[in-house]
Amino acid sequence: MARAFARELSRLMENKAQNEPEIRLQDGTTVILDGADYTRENLDNKIFAANKPDNEILAVALYYKNKTESGQSVVLLTEDMILTVKAQFFGVNARSVEIPHVRQLNESYTQLKDAEISDEEMSRFLELGFLQQPERFGVRPNQFVRFHSPTYPASDDTVGRYVFSRSADTPHKIVRLADYNETSPDLFGFGARNLEQRMFLDVLLDPNISIVIGSAKAGTGKTFLSVLSAKKLLESDKFDRVLVSRPTVFMGRNDPGALPGGIDEKYSEWKQPYLDNIQAINKRGAQPGSKQLRLQARLPERWEILPFEFMRGRSISDSLIIVDEFQNTNGHEAKTILTRIGENSKLILMGDVGQIDVPPTFLNKWNNGLALSMAAFTNPSLSDEELSHVAVVELFEGVRSAAAELSSRAFDMATPNH
Repeated sequence: MARAFARELSRLMENKAQNEPEIRLQDGTTVILDGADYTRENLDNKIFAANKPDNEILAVALYYKNKTESGQSVVLLTEDMILTVKAQFFGVNARSVEIPHVRQLNESYTQLKDAEISDEEMSRFLELGFLQQPERFGVRPNQFVRFHSPTYPASDDTVGRYVFSRSADTPHKIVRLADYNETSPDLFGFGARNLEQRMFLDVLLDPNISIVIGSAKAGTGKTFLSVLSAKKLLESDKFDRVLVSRPTVFMGRNDPGALPGGIDEKYSEWKQPYLDNIQAINKRGAQPGSKQLRLQARLPERWEILPFEFMRGRSISDSLIIVDEFQNTNGHEAKTILTRIGENSKLILMGDVGQIDVPPTFLNKWNNGLALSMAAFTNPSLSDEELSHVAVVELFEGVRSAAAELSSRAFDMATPNH
């Protein structure tokens, strides 16, 4: 981050007039390079040490706040909560960095739209499983539509997805969602528990979609559904292998390089959710005493751990890649991962934009890799052909046990600022 800022500042300074102390940007913003020490002058307070970098930054903000003419404002941009509190103590407006178009795109994105059709079209949709000319419903490829008509009310059974055809001989369609219920043999006796899960499964299981982005709260089933879909696609020979990864966040403990053992041992902590889900899938319908009921300490054959750091410089082909906790990446890291997709590969990115785990963090809800990826692939300037390769699904409805839901809600009520 610091190096990227230095490179951009260097570029701006090259275009600056030689004797000008300020840099004027195209949008009218003025950048002032000021190396003076305003600490003693503006922080005459013993509780704030003068030699602390944060306090020096705050002193500059105070200097310009006191110097600024009436009607103008000074804003301190920071992701440091302690510095924010200090700034507020001195009456300086401090806020986190936002990328306006990212917030606008993500808040305006609608994965499910409602549309009215005639009774005749509804009958055709329910009988044939599709409707043509999806553009008339105001959706883009891989968005969903819930239909209703004068006779038929809207329901989970009247939902379809815009499937873009890449062949001139085949029309684009709104294709009705499959049930994906627990009686389906295709999913090893498991199924979706709500409409959001059905939509997520629909795009996960489509081998023609190269990138699936799942923004989901904890307890919505995103990891289980990704593992379930990966197992199905692998057994159908759609891909040669499944690679599981996530940003390396050890929450203040040992760096993985300092831990004993090989890759499998070093990353045993975060491979466990995948093992648990694979074990749950294998147990369903298995015979007592069978090998499928034995606890697994390693990932199954054709499943591999892919350390996040090892993805740089690679082009990964014929693989299904699952990257969890993607909100713990920055924009540069997100782009690096997205550009690793080779031929006949599928990339599944998941996470919760509101749960940043990187310590110390300069990421927030709007500038992390998951949020930036969602905004990038819901951009209206992309063509339908381009968007046909990507699906963005949000999951909000929890499917955990009643005890887990109660615990989560009770804890949130008891610690509202946690």
